[in-house]
Amino acid sequence: MSVAKGFDEKARGGFARFGTTRVGPGELLRHPVYTRVLHWFVAIFFVLSLLTGFAVYSPWLFHWIAPLFGGGPRTRALHPWFGLLFTIFFFFQFLQAMGANQLRNWKKKKIVNSKPNHG
Repeated sequence: MSVAKGFDEKARGGFARFGTTRVGPGELLRHPVYTRVLHWFVAIFFVLSLLTGFAVYSPWLFHWIAPLFGGGPRTRALHPWFGLLFTIFFFFQFLQAMGANQLRNWKKKKIVNSKPNHG
């Protein structure tokens, strides 16, 4: 068993206690709960990193952002932590995708669908 597949199975089991994904009749299960949680954490920490990065990069242009995070020094202190958390959650999301073979299946489907049909 690969490390990515082991992570995927462990993550599914761990997130089962937080809630279950319910699929009603006629609905299609797209992503389980832990996949959505990882995705939202990546999105949130990306936006936080972006905003604090703007405030640090150009304080005269984005002077309205620093007070949202407690001022300039606190914004500069929070920025690396937001970036680190973004990177960690993105890594987990990548491992999950590799463990579920989503990228591999997508590539195969893309190659099959892109072949010309001659007859």
